[in-house]
Amino acid sequence: MYKYINFLNKNYFIIFTTFIYIFFLIYFFKSFSYDYQNSYAFGELFLNYQGGFVRRGLLGEIFIQLNRIFFISPVIFFSSILFLVHCFNLFFFYEIMKKTELPIEIGAILFFSPALLFFSIYDFNMFFIKDVFIKFLILLHAFVIIKTRKNINEYLKYLKFLIIPLIFLTNLLIHEYGVFFISVHLLFSLYAFEYKKNFFFLIYLSLSILIILLILINLGDEITYSKINQSIQQFGVSIHKQLAGGFKSLIGGFYKWHFFYFSYKDFFMLLMSFLLSIWIFYFIFNSFIIKKIFIYKIKYNYLIFFFPTFLVFLNLDHGRNISLLSFHLVTFYLTLNINFIKLKIFITKVKDNFYFFNLIYLFIFFYLFMWTLPQDAGFGGRDQINTIFKGSLFTEFKKFVNFFYFFISDYVISLPEIKL
Repeated sequence: MYKYINFLNKNYFIIFTTFIYIFFLIYFFKSFSYDYQNSYAFGELFLNYQGGFVRRGLLGEIFIQLNRIFFISPVIFFSSILFLVHCFNLFFFYEIMKKTELPIEIGAILFFSPALLFFSIYDFNMFFIKDVFIKFLILLHAFVIIKTRKNINEYLKYLKFLIIPLIFLTNLLIHEYGVFFISVHLLFSLYAFEYKKNFFFLIYLSLSILIILLILINLGDEITYSKINQSIQQFGVSIHKQLAGGFKSLIGGFYKWHFFYFSYKDFFMLLMSFLLSIWIFYFIFNSFIIKKIFIYKIKYNYLIFFFPTFLVFLNLDHGRNISLLSFHLVTFYLTLNINFIKLKIFITKVKDNFYFFNLIYLFIFFYLFMWTLPQDAGFGGRDQINTIFKGSLFTEFKKFVNFFYFFISDYVISLPEIKL
């Protein structure tokens, strides 16, 4: 028995990664029967340059051109790209986690947190949102820091020719939301090579100003909005006005979302979403920093760099915002150097404390199986009753089993019909 437990503790990184990859693969195949015409998330992917240059238009423009030449299906095109990006994110997350040698209890919380990798699994619509590209950027940056640690010349090559160009192109052409998180990329660079601080401040400040100016110049207007919708009407979809300009609707939606319909229950759900998605990781990893298990010299207080990211709460989708914040926070912590001797001593002490150790397992059970982070973070709005406290991993496992049952029955061997 102990032999298998030790094997699981040493190899849970690859086991968890494989498990999540299977979920992504199932979602990829599931997307082929997806009703994309009634999906707000999928509709955004069609935004293109047929009415002029606008933010977020690159993927939609590539699809329009390929569709004209090869008659490619929108589901095949967009699903394939997003599936690949999700897989890259999973790979980087695995590589970053592997070097930490964290115990399986913390690993389970990180791998299966509803705010991290599983945010795109618990809500099928979230599989198609472009936030995944912003998460890709921060995971790539963390991966580069780990691989080039203590080698400033190699890191600068990656920064100049890979990270900075990708940040620029992604924010301008795919999803401008990432501009709020450029300060976190600055934090990464300062942590990796502090003595280059003036250079890094200049690079990231210039990058931010340039991207913001270009986005403001190309917001779009009603004519642009109309032309883009005409170019995609054959697919039975339309884009939201704010995606091609039209920020009046965004302001009105912000007021109704945050004040007019916002109730005590909604505040409680939002608060719990924040605590379970962001504060819990801050608490865990900052405790490790205090105990000098994770090594971080607080000359630059990293929380300062997270204040600008709270501007994303001007957006209406609080769940997406919290997921993005949580992803950046966790990724930063995972890049820190670790004192593995102190980590092993700490794990031993915790396991020797019978009461504390059992409380940890009770919390893990709740964390993995009894809550999710919806796109709206539990906000019900008018005449709606939403909650974050519902089946999560167990529900997905049930879907996983059902998928294989019907897959085997349809394509391998006929299985008995399920009747109750």
